[in-house]
Amino acid sequence: MHPACLAIAMQKVILLQRQHISNGKPASQPQQVQPQQQYPDTPPQIQQLRTDLVVQLCAAMVQQLPAASCEALTAFLAAAAAGQLLLPQQALDRIAVELVHRALRTACQQRQQQAQQPVGDGNASCPSSTKGRSACNTSQQSAGSIMQLEVSHKRQPMGFSAPGGGVAASSAGGQQHQQHQKHQQPLSVQHPLARSAWALARLQYRHPAVWLELSSLAGEHLQQLSPHDCVLLSWALAKSKIQQPRLFNALQYRLEGRTQQLSPDALSCLLWSYATVGHYHHAGIAALVTTAARSMERFGPRALTRTLWACVKLRHFDPRLLSALRVKALAIMQDFEPQSLSTLMWGLASFGVADTQLAQAVAQRAAAVMEGFSVQGLANLAWGTAKVVQLQQQQTRLGHQCSGNNKQKHIRSTQLQDEHYRHLIQSLISSICSTARPQLQAAKPQEVCNLLWACAIMKHRNEQFLAAACTCLVNAAEEASPYDLAQAMWALTTLEHRSKATSQVLNSHAHNKLHMFGPQALSNWSWAIASSGMKLPPSTRAAVAQQCQVLLPHFTPQGLATTMWAISKMGFIPQQLVHEASCHILASITCYNAQDLCNISMACAKSGYREPALLQGLANAACSAAAATIVLRKQAIDPSNTCIQGSRCGSSTLDGRAGHQLGDSSPGLADHLFSKQLSPGSATILRQKQLTPQGVCNLVWSFAGMGWHDQALLPQLEQLAAAAVLDGQVKPQNIAGLVQGFALLGHSCETLFNALEECRTLGLHPKRHVRASRKAQMAQAPSADAVQGGDSSGGCSSKEVQQLRQQEHGRWRQQLSSWPPDALALLLWGCVAGGAQHHHISFVCVVLEALAAAGVSGLSASRRAQLHLALTLLSTEWAVIQWGADAGLGWAQPCTHGQVSCSSGSSSNSGSNGNSCSCPEPGAAAVLTAAAAATSSGMCDN
Repeated sequence: MHPACLAIAMQKVILLQRQHISNGKPASQPQQVQPQQQYPDTPPQIQQLRTDLVVQLCAAMVQQLPAASCEALTAFLAAAAAGQLLLPQQALDRIAVELVHRALRTACQQRQQQAQQPVGDGNASCPSSTKGRSACNTSQQSAGSIMQLEVSHKRQPMGFSAPGGGVAASSAGGQQHQQHQKHQQPLSVQHPLARSAWALARLQYRHPAVWLELSSLAGEHLQQLSPHDCVLLSWALAKSKIQQPRLFNALQYRLEGRTQQLSPDALSCLLWSYATVGHYHHAGIAALVTTAARSMERFGPRALTRTLWACVKLRHFDPRLLSALRVKALAIMQDFEPQSLSTLMWGLASFGVADTQLAQAVAQRAAAVMEGFSVQGLANLAWGTAKVVQLQQQQTRLGHQCSGNNKQKHIRSTQLQDEHYRHLIQSLISSICSTARPQLQAAKPQEVCNLLWACAIMKHRNEQFLAAACTCLVNAAEEASPYDLAQAMWALTTLEHRSKATSQVLNSHAHNKLHMFGPQALSNWSWAIASSGMKLPPSTRAAVAQQCQVLLPHFTPQGLATTMWAISKMGFIPQQLVHEASCHILASITCYNAQDLCNISMACAKSGYREPALLQGLANAACSAAAATIVLRKQAIDPSNTCIQGSRCGSSTLDGRAGHQLGDSSPGLADHLFSKQLSPGSATILRQKQLTPQGVCNLVWSFAGMGWHDQALLPQLEQLAAAAVLDGQVKPQNIAGLVQGFALLGHSCETLFNALEECRTLGLHPKRHVRASRKAQMAQAPSADAVQGGDSSGGCSSKEVQQLRQQEHGRWRQQLSSWPPDALALLLWGCVAGGAQHHHISFVCVVLEALAAAGVSGLSASRRAQLHLALTLLSTEWAVIQWGADAGLGWAQPCTHGQVSCSSGSSSNSGSNGNSCSCPEPGAAAVLTAAAAATSSGMCDN
């Protein structure tokens, strides 16, 4: 049989097979056939008959190879590729070698000669004999038949339609398609180079020598290739993973100025090819992306998402493309398939596009076609959805606020929309977990980790899914990359899923691969270990510190701060690591937000590193953060007044050095911070520097541990701590730790004691009353002298203040009774040893009474030593209690039935008003005496 006839026979086999499958099935449901399992609905007898027929056709073609033309061989392979057949490897090797090394070279030479001949001599490429002319006509007919076969095939690789480059057409419109082709360059007959490469790529042929020869031929005869030939050849090279940079450059140069001739499928496949092999030329890629953006209305879902995927892989961000892509995606969302949906969300999230409307449309469409997702599609969809939500949360924290009279209305409508959106996204994540759980055994570790990460971001706890995911990770931990191990540990820790077996397996493999960890993986993994309280062996902790030291130049500011905090939390942070990291910390000190600054400070405090340059740099950065927080608190109290007059922020006076350091640490902030109005851009940057109440406590403890007293920083931290206490945002233990920290730094925190004496932190007033009271105080604007003198009454007289304190005296005792003894003991020591003025003696006595009622039997030895020192000072300098005859601590003798006179000492010790306070019952003295017997020294860390 003639080789051209063999090609037509191969085509007929594929057509008959498709007709058998399509009987009784709608055309809208094409069969998705995999090469390894072709046509599963076909009876075994027919499958075996088809296989035998294909083998016989291949054997016949091998016998006819010397007489086979390039068109016949190309048509034969193209038919097999269009039908996704598995040809015998030996036969495929011989056909491919013969095609590339002989037939293609001969055909290219004939085409070159034909192009050099005058127009009208069109028979030069065919033999002059009747038999040869008939064979040539037969080859061309087979090529045209194969073309129609590929056009009718609806599922092409990567969504790329037939080698003709057009959109897949139905058989009914075949004649109209052919008539349209008559007026153009005949795209139905492609260059044999492009068609051969396409067929070999579809057949998964990977012989390097054959592809090298084919690439060489393409370079020699590049001028013969049309734009669609260049697309086919680029796709084939990328599909076969052939790295030919020079050929890709030549093909891209060939396409310059001709991209308008490409269809949407061709454009997207060309971009896909460049992204797959990593070929990036800015001018060429920009031209393709611009053409795609202009013709986006003609794109389908697959071409659209393929273009987005390629741009993400090439890291080519084009706002015009994304805008056009968004409009088109919303218009054709009902046509999206599961794979296109997952790719769309993955691409948008990778580019950092937080589009709520598009994400909502994708979620609704994904819920309708959830059963069609593969586990990889589910993982990509979950990751993209969670990433978009995370981006939206970050934008919300930075404070995108509207202004004007419609602000409240806008806030209410936004809250309703956000509630509906959150419910939709949570439902989508829940459906993804339920659908993915049966498929987890076949999932890759990266896909499982992406699903866990999405659940952690969305705070979605599905115990059955988490258990199945942990089982899958344990079985596949050996194949997991370091980043996957870190991501899994981070997600499980965030979700508070305690699985000892899973943690042991993941940590064991992480220890073995610790030298392969990158900066982000090391940061996430160490944070998970420190936050979960796991105990690592000393060798692992030393290895973590060593790897951190190796990766120091590659850390981001947040990653370095998190990693150093985690290493210090593990209980081992060598000073050498802090010394090496100090230059990196100081170089990027302006890039640290409030949380990172607190983490770095706490790590330095626990390491015992005392380099003055580093400590001063941290103090300057903390001073800037405190000043920014005061400015934002001022604006939060009175949003209508954004004017900052002079350097006064709230009730705190910022000295010249504080404002100067803010300008040094955050370039561009000083000009806006103390100007007439706070600009929106400056407010956004300030919010990144804003300290939380817990952050204020951490900074106080850190600088107390480092023993670094900064005269500009401490007053600002004290002011913020007092404001947090008044707002009821500080826990009892943290209040005691604040007092202790200021005491260790030798700072007299009068403003904090005034706030404590107000006792609003004890829950006496609703929060709205607290805010109203603070607004009234701010409106009265007390002078700096009044603040320094301790007058925080907001303009009230001393008599009114004393009456208010007497009324709330009983309630103080009731609220302090809920404090733990450890916090009470620490608070008492801080009040007495930390420089509290003696006119706060009533508050000190109430703390003493609450401590006696709570008991001190559970205190640690170091805390007992602090309590012993506090009681000693109360008996000597304060003259509240005195030593008993039994060498223990007893109550003052002038007391009668639990009343202690505060006027028994000198005038400097008695307080300005001669207050009297309630003390514990005499029976409680024995408890305090037992506490005073402890003689151990040292301070307890908080």
